[in-house]
Amino acid sequence: MTFIDNASEKPTILQIVLFSLLSIIFLFTAIHAIFRTNTRRHYHRLYSVRFLFPLACIFCLLENIALAASGAIIDKQLDDYGLLKVVFVLQATQVPIYLVTIFELTYLVHKRRSVHFCGMFFDEGRLGRRVQGVFSTPVKSFVFRNLIRFIALVCLITGVLANLDLLREKDKPDELAGRTGWWKLWDREKTTDSVYSMHVLMSLIPTAILIFCSFFLSIALWRYGSNSSMVVHSSCLNPWFFPMFGTTALSIGQLFYERWYPFTSNLGYLIFTITLLVLMREIDKDFTKTAEFTDVLTQVALKGNSISVKNDEVDFAIERIGNKNQRVYDDDDDDDDMIV
Repeated sequence: MTFIDNASEKPTILQIVLFSLLSIIFLFTAIHAIFRTNTRRHYHRLYSVRFLFPLACIFCLLENIALAASGAIIDKQLDDYGLLKVVFVLQATQVPIYLVTIFELTYLVHKRRSVHFCGMFFDEGRLGRRVQGVFSTPVKSFVFRNLIRFIALVCLITGVLANLDLLREKDKPDELAGRTGWWKLWDREKTTDSVYSMHVLMSLIPTAILIFCSFFLSIALWRYGSNSSMVVHSSCLNPWFFPMFGTTALSIGQLFYERWYPFTSNLGYLIFTITLLVLMREIDKDFTKTAEFTDVLTQVALKGNSISVKNDEVDFAIERIGNKNQRVYDDDDDDDDMIV
């Protein structure tokens, strides 16, 4: 997470160019996310993916625009400007939205293909009925999905507290919370104040939670793509592994010092966003192949029913054919009698 403070350094021309470039790319990702989520039926009921994910891309766009214009904001001492505070709050929603989005995408693909996920069995009825009671699949589904939402809420609250600087004491100098990465905490020579370190740590915790959860979900998606996907890949390094690259990029972007942390952190979010879009493309391809295979099975079933002896119309036709054959046999018997 990053925010602008009057005590921070003004961006260089190179940084302004980089932030502008990130803003343009985030704009295209937002447009692509809106198009994909509104033209695919399986996303229509996933409101966190259909509405919130494109909003997260737009919030990242606004943040990079603010960072590109931070030189003028610092010169005019506008870090307490109301509109900028709104950007700080919107920025704090990025982590919760990304967290819920990647979980819902992982949950969706496993449920649609009836693949086991987090102890949930989707291959027995609507949600699975292997175990009854507290440990049944519907209960697990309710617990896991709401647990992720609760964690997202905690990340939102933590991000707002850090971005709006609500934990800072009045007698403390301006801090770097939200403007520096984990390297600041490892630098013991410059990090001597425990309150100072705690504030920086709180600004980094939400993204760390996202990285941890995304790492686990990326492994689940990779396992699904390698073992259960309808599209067979020749290597284990398939597109389902892309979220792991995004998670790694997001992790690396959180390590840098305050001079380059605003750019590297947003670059990590951009790569993570692109990998989620690649994941959505693979989900679309997988669901399309599943629908085609289901249609083939449906046609085979209809063809089987049309020639099945259990079909009423076929039974009637067979009965008529049987009657005609019987008459033919009777005529042949009559002819034999006449010959005799």
